[in-house]
Amino acid sequence: FKGAGDLIDNVKCIFTEIEYKEIYEGQPLYPEVREFLESKGFMETWKSSLHMDFWGEAIYVNKKYINQ
Repeated sequence: FKGAGDLIDNVKCIFTEIEYKEIYEGQPLYPEVREFLESKGFMETWKSSLHMDFWGEAIYVNKKYINQ
């Protein structure tokens, strides 16, 4: 998401896989992903936990597009 730069400002919704435990070295885990997206104006609207709390999915919505 960081690689999107300013383009992320115009994204309305993000559906993404999230990891709770490290699969590969240096990957961003759920808390870091959530913190980054919230800092960019996104709100988490749904989150799942799959495969024994190892990974899941989440949906984030850009707050500037809510109630337009």
